[in-house]
Amino acid sequence: MSCRFAIVEDCAEERGLYVEYLTSACRLRCVGAYPNAEQALREIPSKRPDLVLMDLRLPGMSGIECAQRLKRVLPKVKIVMITGVAKLDSAKESAGKGADGYVTKPFGMKELREAIGFALAGGVPVSRSIWDQLAHPPAYSATPDPALVRRLTPKERKLT
Repeated sequence: MSCRFAIVEDCAEERGLYVEYLTSACRLRCVGAYPNAEQALREIPSKRPDLVLMDLRLPGMSGIECAQRLKRVLPKVKIVMITGVAKLDSAKESAGKGADGYVTKPFGMKELREAIGFALAGGVPVSRSIWDQLAHPPAYSATPDPALVRRLTPKERKLT
């Protein structure tokens, strides 16, 4: 797989680990590693990576906002969120703001490599924890909440 990538991750240890693995084991070319969104937005557009790995929770601007801004200037870049936030709402918001995938931590390097390959091939990599929430949403309860029913007018109660 031939790819130029950048990473935006505030944890220096994780950032270094990902860069080392992807450059040595996967033979990808790192064009930038950034600890925050602001620095990434200043530098990534001139580097023109094929892929950006983006942490969701960053100091200052969020990864979601950074992804949205990067997509405005680099519409073809693939952005894969790498995050410890395993919430469907966060994945949906990320997708709505330009992310091309959502991989939740902890993940193995094999999973990361597969997610990158899938994203570069035009797929949408999504972690199992997010997929499970998408495929099996919480059941809807047809039983009204008694506390809410007490606040209804008599006319509204007849409709429930």
